[in-house]
Amino acid sequence: MAASGYVVVMVNPRGSTGYGQAFIDGVNGDWGGKAYVDLMKGLDYAESKFSFIDKTRECALGASYGGFMANWILTHTDRFACIVTHDGMFNPASAYGTTEELWFNEWEFRRIGEVAPGQPWRYAAGPIANDPFRKWSPMLSIQNAKTPTLVVHSQRDYRLDVSEGFQLFTALERLNVPSKMLYFPDEGHWVLKPQNSKLWYETVGDWCDKWTKTNLYAPVAAPAKGGAKGKVAARVAAPVVLATPPVATIAAPADADAASDADLPQRAVGAEDFTVAIGAPQDEVKLGSDAKVTIALRNVSDHQVAFAHRPGANNPEFSYRIEVKDAKGHAVALTAYGREALQHQQEETRMVEYVQPGKAAVQTAHLEKLVNMNRPGRYTVQVFRKDAKSGTVVRSNELTMNIVP
Repeated sequence: MAASGYVVVMVNPRGSTGYGQAFIDGVNGDWGGKAYVDLMKGLDYAESKFSFIDKTRECALGASYGGFMANWILTHTDRFACIVTHDGMFNPASAYGTTEELWFNEWEFRRIGEVAPGQPWRYAAGPIANDPFRKWSPMLSIQNAKTPTLVVHSQRDYRLDVSEGFQLFTALERLNVPSKMLYFPDEGHWVLKPQNSKLWYETVGDWCDKWTKTNLYAPVAAPAKGGAKGKVAARVAAPVVLATPPVATIAAPADADAASDADLPQRAVGAEDFTVAIGAPQDEVKLGSDAKVTIALRNVSDHQVAFAHRPGANNPEFSYRIEVKDAKGHAVALTAYGREALQHQQEETRMVEYVQPGKAAVQTAHLEKLVNMNRPGRYTVQVFRKDAKSGTVVRSNELTMNIVP
């Protein structure tokens, strides 16, 4: 999450280790009590101490007990822009009868001070305040939920049965709360298979980006008129994720002009059928290392967009015009490969990929392969592509990369 541009806040609440046994035991029979207070106070402190945190773009994520806490947060506050809950408890009474670790629930959901095991039927006739299964049940407060929520659960999770995720997702859908469920038929309490893990990270990252308007969903302002001297860089506060424990390229494309900057229309991104956004896993790269840039064309129209490119997932040199400039604003010379790509782009067989509304086509550009970034310094990267319908060239945001010795 930090690599994607988020401030990551991980609080050590009651129930976690590091402050002695009494601190660990502070969560027993009190799942949504002191631990929830600790998490909220921890986030309050981070917000007050670090001015770069954007309070309006915060997400809460958690797995296992953290999944329960994400569900509790969902039903007890609306301070977050979105929530991700992975293999969490939603209905403690039903979780009691479906877990493979019965001792755990009988220990954790005892009334404070009792020795007898916690069992739902022992408390059912009494008031909710004296019944830990109902008192700490996110299900019984689900009517308060307003926050967009991604539910992740796996069929082979025997610690917290998959029905916990289905119950939550059904409730959110019936309450018209924006929601999505990621279901793994072949995973257990943790997602371990490589392709499943890749899907997990892609889905979770996209969900957080969508609701915090980050990365591919970030609004990009129109470039200022008057060239580089007329541009103003603004510092933007960073989005936040609260993790609850435990978790917790250069060459003109075939459909773009090789025009100079002066020839490109000064038009706001988003005025056409698509936007172009770029980002980098690392904005500081060692000289000679792989300087990667991710390019995303997102369809912002209400109809599918034809995205013409050379066959293959990562061939952006045949899809976009990608321009790199040095610190003085001079265009960086192409490598031999970059010149060849520019020369042969019209000759290459191209394919058309249809990008559906709201979806994105993503490619990775390897800048050191395409331009001569053979000196340390600051470089700027910007990507262009023509909108086939209007003929307007759509600009991406401008990305700064530092090449260090």
